[in-house]
Amino acid sequence: MKKPLAKISNVSVDLFPNGAPFTVLENISLDIFQGETLGLIGETGCGKSMTAWLLLDMLPGNGKIINGSVWFKGKDVTDSSRTLLRGKNIAMIFQDPLRALNPVHTVGKQFVTILKSRFGIDNQEARSMALKWIKRVRLDSPEDILLRYPHQFSGGQMQRLMIAIAMSIKPDLLIADEPTTALDATLKTYTLDLINSIRKEEDISVLLISHNLNLIANYCEKIAVMYNGTIVENGNADHILEKPKHPYTQGLINALPKGNKKRLISIEGSTPTVNNKQSGCRFEPRCTEAIPICKTSTPQLFDVTSESQVFCHHYSKENKVL
Repeated sequence: MKKPLAKISNVSVDLFPNGAPFTVLENISLDIFQGETLGLIGETGCGKSMTAWLLLDMLPGNGKIINGSVWFKGKDVTDSSRTLLRGKNIAMIFQDPLRALNPVHTVGKQFVTILKSRFGIDNQEARSMALKWIKRVRLDSPEDILLRYPHQFSGGQMQRLMIAIAMSIKPDLLIADEPTTALDATLKTYTLDLINSIRKEEDISVLLISHNLNLIANYCEKIAVMYNGTIVENGNADHILEKPKHPYTQGLINALPKGNKKRLISIEGSTPTVNNKQSGCRFEPRCTEAIPICKTSTPQLFDVTSESQVFCHHYSKENKVL
């Protein structure tokens, strides 16, 4: 059986912003396989970026794993050894590319420094490699670009620069956290097409984080749906998009514009605070399909088909009604 490149197994994470524990992820599990793109979807504040920081060992607020394990290439990296993966095996494109670079140094100085550290090469070789990657992301005048500072670029240019820097270290896994947030519709497609093209050429795995289900549908082989710090459904992208099982996933898909549909169907209520210690299913307060057990018991994982898994009481043998 094929083993995943990266595996998060039943992990819970607490932050300690004021000394007291604050749960932000609870019992999440994800598998990312070599060469595939996994889409992580959910409303703002559901824990998607926290999952990325977990993989990079960059949890804020003195955060730590309180149960579960993280694996990379078959090795348990739950402890601080995940730090060694950053900038070598795992790279990330952040939501705000301007904040990802130091504003007081030129792009060239930072790009060259990253490549020298990653590959142990000299200035000349690193500069040559940086120029090649700038050309590869289709930016004009690469020599001039290396002399400029981050604030001298547009949002689209900065995003392409971040793709070049992230891909240049030849990571096994690229995390793209809302990589098109500040871009217009045309640049969104262009940027994701670029990431997808290089992914295929380099056989890189991608974790694509977004709240835009249309983008996820176009670029991902698999999808994991997050709600309030937990995974509620995951599996084959086509299967989940065509036949969503969890009421939350169904709500997200029903809210999308379709054909001549004049009125969008929204999910009632709003996403609660992630540190929600309520008993039972976390989606129960907003779920139109809730049954009594949803209030009192946390749903377990059910293999609905060979293509998808869902955490929902409706798929237990006792309550199978959906």
